[in-house]
Amino acid sequence: MGGSDQRADRGRIMNRNAVFSWHLLWRLGLHWSAAMLCLGLGLAWLALNAVGNASLLARDGVEAQAQVIDKRFRPGRYSLERPRLPRYRLHLTYQPADHPAITAQLSVSRRLFDQARVGGVLPLRYSAADPYRFSIDPRRDRTNAALFGGLGLLVTVAGLVIGAPRARRAQSARRARHHGARRTARVTGLRKTHSLLPGPQRHALHWEDATGQPGQSLPRPRRQLARYRRGREIEVCIDPVFGDAWWSEDL
Repeated sequence: MGGSDQRADRGRIMNRNAVFSWHLLWRLGLHWSAAMLCLGLGLAWLALNAVGNASLLARDGVEAQAQVIDKRFRPGRYSLERPRLPRYRLHLTYQPADHPAITAQLSVSRRLFDQARVGGVLPLRYSAADPYRFSIDPRRDRTNAALFGGLGLLVTVAGLVIGAPRARRAQSARRARHHGARRTARVTGLRKTHSLLPGPQRHALHWEDATGQPGQSLPRPRRQLARYRRGREIEVCIDPVFGDAWWSEDL
């Protein structure tokens, strides 16, 4: 029984030809690093867009008056399940020179929202080259540019710091799979893993190979490891560069 299971496990490993297994990258947590990098780049883009808009308005901006058509407030919700921040929005219209009237809706600061009166006017600056680009709250625009830029830098650096060791492990796994020596190891048990990420409790398979070196698998749900009892033989692959041992089923 054990021998047939062992040959079946080896057959599944040898039939995999992809350079990387997406399941492996997922278990290593590289998707979290990728998500953080995407978020950081998105925030950086918002900051650059705000800076570019401010630069354009400073270069060819035209002063005008915007009439407040409507103002809408959405209260915040301070709950653990679905929290949301309060939102202040103005619906306004303005008349650029040699251009039809433009109406717009935008989020504003509470200070400007309290100042605005329906039917009243607010100072506005729009671009002569592109009348649809305007600013009604320069102070908020500068704050947003600094906030998005700072957060974008922080999230990007965090993504790189978190992703660097995971990328190194992914390279180690690739080398072990394609160029590493195979060893027989014997299962010594299952142990719970600790993670700050949400999700069900996961376990790692622990083993000791023929040279006496201990090792452990990547975290998995317990049900996927239930058939690997203590004493069962498994195959591990050795990274030829760093000597890391990888369970063949993880690769």
